[in-house]
Amino acid sequence: MLEGVANYTLFHLKDGKKRMFSHTLHTYEDDLAQHGFVRVHRGFIINSAYVTDIRNDDKQILMEDNLVATVSRRRSGKAEVKRFLEGYI
Repeated sequence: MLEGVANYTLFHLKDGKKRMFSHTLHTYEDDLAQHGFVRVHRGFIINSAYVTDIRNDDKQILMEDNLVATVSRRRSGKAEVKRFLEGYI
């Protein structure tokens, strides 16, 4: 999962480590889309392969290692995110 923190991106890695890079999420968005990553919020890009559950009521995506990403109201209507969510609902 990638998390936007101001003008930086925090990478949450599979082994639990975190790495900070001095680029915005937008820098990584297009390149990672072809590898199963989906931008679900202004502050989150997730790897769909590591989703463990989706809570419909509050639009939270639970990831492995107990990471949580929220789905923004604006993005939940976008076709790409909508297809992703429909696969889990």
